[in-house]
Amino acid sequence: MWLRIQRWVSFLSPLFLMASVGVTLFTVDLHTLQPFRDVKESLLLYGGALCALLLSLSLIVSPAARRSLFWLIPLLPIFAIGGWRWFESTGGSFHSAGGFGAESSFILRIYSFGGAALVLFLLAASLNLDVRKARFLTFSLGLFALVQCLGVSVEILGHWLGHEWHPFLGSASIQPGGGELKTTYFGSLGNTNFLAGILAMLFFPSIAIRFPRRGSLLNGLRWLAPVLILAIILACSSKGALLGLLIGGGVYLIANRLGQSTSKASDEKKETGSGFRHRGLALAILIVVVGLGVFILEGRRRDWGSTLALRGESVSKRLFLAYTGLHSLSDSPWIGIGPGRFRLDFLDSVGDILQSPEGMAFRSRVQNLKSFKPVHLHNDPLEMLVEWGAVGYATILVFVISAGWVGVLRMRGDPPELRGRRLGWIGGFFAGVGYSLFEFPFHLAPHLTLAAILLGLSVAPAWPFPRTVKRWSIVPLALVLIALSIGLLIQSNRLFLAARLAQAAWDSPKSSKAEVNRAYDQVNRANLLDPGNGEIGLLLGQFQWRIQQRPSDAIQTLRQAAQISDDPLVSILQGQIALDESRTQDALRAIAPLEGIADYLPGIGYIQGQIAQSLGNTEQAAEAYLRDIRATSRFPNPEQISPDPPGLYLKYGSVLEDLGQYLEATWQYEKFNELTTERGSSIPIGYLRLGRIYRDRFSDYESARLYFEKALESAEKHASAVDIRMVKEEIRALNQLVRQVREQFNLEAPPAPGSSSAEK
Repeated sequence: MWLRIQRWVSFLSPLFLMASVGVTLFTVDLHTLQPFRDVKESLLLYGGALCALLLSLSLIVSPAARRSLFWLIPLLPIFAIGGWRWFESTGGSFHSAGGFGAESSFILRIYSFGGAALVLFLLAASLNLDVRKARFLTFSLGLFALVQCLGVSVEILGHWLGHEWHPFLGSASIQPGGGELKTTYFGSLGNTNFLAGILAMLFFPSIAIRFPRRGSLLNGLRWLAPVLILAIILACSSKGALLGLLIGGGVYLIANRLGQSTSKASDEKKETGSGFRHRGLALAILIVVVGLGVFILEGRRRDWGSTLALRGESVSKRLFLAYTGLHSLSDSPWIGIGPGRFRLDFLDSVGDILQSPEGMAFRSRVQNLKSFKPVHLHNDPLEMLVEWGAVGYATILVFVISAGWVGVLRMRGDPPELRGRRLGWIGGFFAGVGYSLFEFPFHLAPHLTLAAILLGLSVAPAWPFPRTVKRWSIVPLALVLIALSIGLLIQSNRLFLAARLAQAAWDSPKSSKAEVNRAYDQVNRANLLDPGNGEIGLLLGQFQWRIQQRPSDAIQTLRQAAQISDDPLVSILQGQIALDESRTQDALRAIAPLEGIADYLPGIGYIQGQIAQSLGNTEQAAEAYLRDIRATSRFPNPEQISPDPPGLYLKYGSVLEDLGQYLEATWQYEKFNELTTERGSSIPIGYLRLGRIYRDRFSDYESARLYFEKALESAEKHASAVDIRMVKEEIRALNQLVRQVREQFNLEAPPAPGSSSAEK
């Protein structure tokens, strides 16, 4: 019976590993908040859960699986730091209904992805590799790369022909700027840089594809995937992917040299073993040269070089993120600031840096930031150092170097065909490490899945181990893995359902009270399912404030979300809600963490100006509004962060009126009218105030009448009866004033346009 179970486990393990890579790589769900992220994260957890069940059986029947548990020993410091950070988070956080607090749930959310990746690594490392398994694994990875490349090729061809063809989205389409979509072609990853990074990791395994029959058509087609991979990476102009290829290629050469067998081998064995190296490197050099030649012949060298160059903005952003991270690390250099804390503490760190003596040197870099949501540090090794400290960083460094060296030692005893494939797996993993110096692949589900499996395959043995312990002594560990599998399954379902419910609430119509209540129930349930997701918490707070008209509940929800969200809109909304409730001190406390960057982030000056205006500090209010207008002009999408971009100009105009700067006030009201018109709505207040200024301050009655008529037209379309009555009263006052002036100077008064409508 045990032998039969062992055969089934040995058969299913490679299938489960490759299925995990495939589903996280190609699945896209347009009915979640982030189509290219949420479903992939859920599938990573789901694949980790199934592989944990398989690993629990493998521990009982396979000595190699039990040997793979030794890889947990170097990670013990990480486990200790992680446990301490989670225990620390359970002390002072808000608690969700029937569960952990928001911060604890946020940390467990991170740990679940790490746990799933660790299970994938252990299962891959527990395989007893033979030539047939190695062929299947390498062929599967090459097939994934080929399918991705063909899909992207269709996108590129469609772009050249003026069409939007996205094979991985089916008949659906996504507008640029929505979700994670940033470019015309993105495969199934949602981002050109992410696409290039995954292809760089798949390049080295793909060059190890080899079929037993020489001269066959398949052996000719096996070069198609590497050719397309290099061509698409060149087309993506991704600095991180090219760096990954460079570092992966360097490790590939070193590992090939160090992994040569020390025993005497036949010339045929040497020739077969070196074939992978020579053909792969020759192909890489050839394609790079051909690819560059194509760009030069097409006249695209200048554009491509400009995109690929380390531009000042790119370097400035990464240097500033690195400096900010190291500034945060100074508070806890040994164990770091905590998992996921870099992006949560980013705005506080930026404010501290700007207020420090060296802050002047960074003002221009902060001003050029396109977003104050860093997401990650854009350098995974450095982010590991910042969040886990010197101890955690050293632990991971020792783990990766040990795994690489064990992979090299395994190569020395491998048969030639298996040796070349293991070499490709090692090169693929370290290509991901090189790519991580410019991006954050180990925070992305497809990249993390692939990296964990590649590293596990690199250290998997190619010969059976003798049984060293009794089967039943490993049962407690198997039960732990089963419990972990159940936990990952539950977490996977919760995250996927929460993302679906949140998107359904966002997309649902809200024209009736029943529809509003249904949408609110959906987003509230999503928040209960995934309390560690700050995006859903922010969405729930907006529902409670704008739709449900429950400001107290909205503030409580936003306070909870502020612990786990890097979105400054959370603090800005708290301040705005407190102002609407006339709670000035609460508003000041809400925006206090953002005051250091008020010159650069829209929305803060808007709240500061309202506070100053309510306290009678007119000049201070004008300065705050002007500062916010300047920040808005530099920000690419101010409507995503500012509570009311048109209202900013309206309030600034009213303050300028109080200061007697009437001409400047008219400019602000004109801008207010322009923005409201662009949004498809028209509010009469801007035209009404312009009419009053031209009537009462400039004595330009014709212009005043023009603005009053526009206000009346707008009020009749969009406003209430009270607004219509108010505008008509202003027109009556204007007509009366015109008659008085003409009677005073004995002028004949022509019929006043608009007077008939005002008298109705």
